[in-house]
Amino acid sequence: MGEILTFGKYEGEDIEEVPDSYLEWVVANFDKGRWLHLAEDELERRQEEGICIEDDNPFDAFGSFDEVFG
Repeated sequence: MGEILTFGKYEGEDIEEVPDSYLEWVVANFDKGRWLHLAEDELERRQEEGICIEDDNPFDAFGSFDEVFG
């Protein structure tokens, strides 16, 4: 079991279960910090293991950083 997200669309979800695109969003929108590193590590793990977790609804945008964190 990985870290439990404490923010955003997947708050309360295990980082190992969220879609790749959300982790990519975290990497693109966080400048530094714990969540940036956790998202990068999880994406790297998935790439090494050949794992891809897709969105349930790829047309449902995650929003901007300000929209997620207000």
